[in-house]
Amino acid sequence: MRIKENTFYFSHLARNGFSVSYNRVINERKTSETLITETFHNMCKILFLVLAGIAVIGARIPCTKNYCEKLQCKQETCGENQVLVKNGGSCGCCDMCKTIIKEGEACPQRRFVGGPPPAWECEMGTTCMDTGDGWICLRDCEE
Repeated sequence: MRIKENTFYFSHLARNGFSVSYNRVINERKTSETLITETFHNMCKILFLVLAGIAVIGARIPCTKNYCEKLQCKQETCGENQVLVKNGGSCGCCDMCKTIIKEGEACPQRRFVGGPPPAWECEMGTTCMDTGDGWICLRDCEE
């Protein structure tokens, strides 16, 4: 009986100049569970986009005019296979130790622009290159 009532109602609206689509009829019949599920999924998408935006913005370190004055740099003591780089830290404020990766060894790929400088570098005369099987420090091409 309810279907006939709805059919009459919508056919009545259509005769009186109102455009009614089949999708609207279907959408009005959605259960509250379906609406809650859809709302939850939409909220998750929005939350993901917000968090991704925060991560991108947070990865960039602003090097303002007085940035270095606010920092308290610690004394660096480099270990084996490391080299001290003067003013090599964020914004060139503090010294930092960088691990030297030898030719043929795996090197981490930089996945984003900005953020702190890498704490590693390939040994002199080599560059971190993608071999298809991963990133490796390889000898530079000779000119």
